[in-house]
Amino acid sequence: MTLYILIFCFVVAVNILSSVLINKSILRSLYNGLKTREDVLYKFNLLHNYLQGLIIIVSIFISGYAMANILKYMRITRNKLLAIIIAVVLIFFFTLLDQILSYETYKKLRNVDLNLSDILKITLRQLLIIVFPTLLVLTGRNIIREIIRTNEVMDYIIWVLLTLISILIYPYTLKLLLRAKPCKSHDLIIELSSFLKNHNIQKANIYIWPSKNEKIANAYICGLIAKYIFISDYLVYNLDMDEIKAVLAHEIGHWKKHHIEIRILLMLFTYPLFLIVSSFLDYLATFKNINIPIPIGIFITFLVFFIYISMILGIFRKQEYAADKYAIMTGVKYEVYRSALSKLALLNDLSKHTNIICEKLQTHPHIERRIYYITNIYKQLKREI
Repeated sequence: MTLYILIFCFVVAVNILSSVLINKSILRSLYNGLKTREDVLYKFNLLHNYLQGLIIIVSIFISGYAMANILKYMRITRNKLLAIIIAVVLIFFFTLLDQILSYETYKKLRNVDLNLSDILKITLRQLLIIVFPTLLVLTGRNIIREIIRTNEVMDYIIWVLLTLISILIYPYTLKLLLRAKPCKSHDLIIELSSFLKNHNIQKANIYIWPSKNEKIANAYICGLIAKYIFISDYLVYNLDMDEIKAVLAHEIGHWKKHHIEIRILLMLFTYPLFLIVSSFLDYLATFKNINIPIPIGIFITFLVFFIYISMILGIFRKQEYAADKYAIMTGVKYEVYRSALSKLALLNDLSKHTNIICEKLQTHPHIERRIYYITNIYKQLKREI
C-alpha cells in the first residue's frame, strides 16, 4: 500500500510544481512589460488551460488507479458506484488545487476583484454544471443495478431514460447553479420576446445570471420541451440591444438546426462505445489469452474516449459555424454580429492568437475564425444580391 500512497503523493506534487512554475512564468511575462497583454493571454491559454489541463487529466487517471489499490489493501469492497465517487472527488480535488495555486495569476490577468473564496465558489459551480448530468446518470444507473437484476439491454434502456431525465431537469440545474433569476427588465423582455416571435419561437423563459464580478459575458440555451435562455448580466451591460439580439440569433440557430437533439444522440452513444471497448478487452483475455494489465486497459479506454470526444468537439465547432451562418442568413447585420463577437472576445479576455492544435480541444472555434467565416458568408450574400 505504501507504494500507491507514494504514487498519489508524487502525482499531487507534480501538479503543485507544474502549476507553480506555469503561474510564475505567466506573471513574469505580465510584469516585465516585454510582452503585450495579448501575448500573455495566449501564453496563459496555452500553458494553463491546455498543458496544466492535460497534467490534471493524466493525474486523475494515475491517482484513481493508486486509490483503487489503496482501497484494495484496506479491504474496502470496490464497486462501480465507489469508483464514480472517487473519480468525481479527484476531478474536484485537482481542479480546485490548481485554482488555489492560480488565484493570483487569474486575478491579475483578468483584473477582477475577487477573493480566493469567490474563485473557488465559481469553479465549483462551473464543475457542477459540467459534471452533474453525467453524475446523475452514472450514480442512478448503478443504484438501480443494485436494486434489480439487469442485462445489457436493460442497462442501456436505464442509461437512455436517466440521460433524458438529466436533460429535462438541466434547465433547473443551470438556474440553480448560475443563481439565475427571471429577467426583470420590461424593455429587454419586450425586445427579446418580439425577436423570438420573428423566429417562430412563441415562448421562451428568459433568465439573467449575475456575472459582473467574474467578468463572464455569455449566453446559454437549453430545453427540449420548454425553451430556456440564460444571459449573463455582464453581457447585457456591455452589449447594445442589436448586439444582444445577434447573440440570441446565434442561440436560436442551435434550436432551429436541432443541435441539442444531435448532442443528446452523441451522449446516448457513449455507453455502447464503453461496452464495445470493455467487450473487446474481455475478448482478448478470454479467447486470445491476452491478459492486459489494468493500467494499459485504462490507457486504451482513455485513448478511445479521447478520440471520440475529439470527434464530438469537432461536431460542436461545426454547429457553432452553422449557428453563426443562421444568424447572418436570417437578417442580423454583418457589422452588428462582428461587433458582438469582438466584444465577447474582449469581455472574456479571449486571446486573438490562434493555435490549431489547441482549438481542436475546444467546443467553439476561435473568434477570429468565426469572424472570417461570417465575413465570407456576408460577401457571398452581397454577390448574390
